Parts: sequence; C-alpha cells; structure tokens
Amino acid sequence: MTNDYTNDLVFLDFEASSLAPDSWPVEIGLSWLTDTGEIESHARLIRRHPNWSMEAWSTQSEDLHSISYQVLETEGVEAANAAKWFLSNTRGRRIGSDAPEFEMKWLRRLLETSFDASAVDREIARVQDFYALIEPMLSEQSLDTFFERLARLPAPHRAGPDSSRYAKALKAAFDRR
Repeated sequence: MTNDYTNDLVFLDFEASSLAPDSWPVEIGLSWLTDTGEIESHARLIRRHPNWSMEAWSTQSEDLHSISYQVLETEGVEAANAAKWFLSNTRGRRIGSDAPEFEMKWLRRLLETSFDASAVDREIARVQDFYALIEPMLSEQSLDTFFERLARLPAPHRAGPDSSRYAKALKAAFDRR
C-alpha cells in the first residue's frame, strides 16, 4: 500500500533570547514531510539585529537551548537572510506550531527586519496551532499515534530538532492510516 504524504504543512519552531516582551529569535527551524514521506528539517541561527535589545538576552534561555551569544555572532545569519529563507521555504504552504502565540511574536520580529507591515501581518496570519491543521487529516487512531510518537521523541530545545519531532510524529500517524 502506498501512502500519500502531505508536504504543504511546515512545522515552525523558534528558540529565543528570552521570554521577555522584547525578546528576539536566535534560531528558526522548519520541518516537513516530502511527497515520499521523508523528513526534511532545516534550521538557521540568527544573528542579533541592531534594533533588537541585548536587555532581552537571558542566561536562563541560553542554558536551555545551549546557544551562546558568541555562537550567534560567529555562526548566525543576518536576520534579513533568515527572513527571506523562511519565506522561500514556506511560500504556498500551511504553517503549524505547538506555541503559535510565541512563534508569531518571534516571526514578527524576524520579518520586520525586511518587510513592510502588511507583508508581515499576512505571513503572521498563516501560523496556526498544529492541532487545528492535523486533526482534519487524521482518524482518531492516527491522532493517537501522532501524540504517542510525539511523547516518545526528545525535545532538545533546538529549533530544527524540535520542529522535526512534529514531522516525525505526523509521518507515524500517516503510516498508521
């Protein structure tokens, strides 16, 4: 039996400087299933934009995601490049998140470095709670499989692997159909 996989759903995750109101993204991760059911997962470290305050940097957040400010400065891409990378990988796709209110906040911060307010608002509106996106696609049994698999996958607090957890769980759910 051949499974039909969806590649129009992208799982989004961010790691951030803190949870403060003026926090900013330090890493963005995107993951999805290909047409053949393979997991694609990509991430970008994001260098601090000059408009983003260092006051929003938290050592507790750094301890959680293990991304130092020095690593961001040496290995991170410019925020504008990360914003363009996000758009090139999500154009025409649905975007799911396990914490849309946070992801929308950090996505807004990222996109505002390169795009006007209407373009930013349009992109932010595309981010939805992942459950609202997967529930119509899956049977009750497949939803159970999704959540069982998700619970067994470690959450390392890195944007790529964290977003990949959701794509892996979705693949398991599709394979259960």
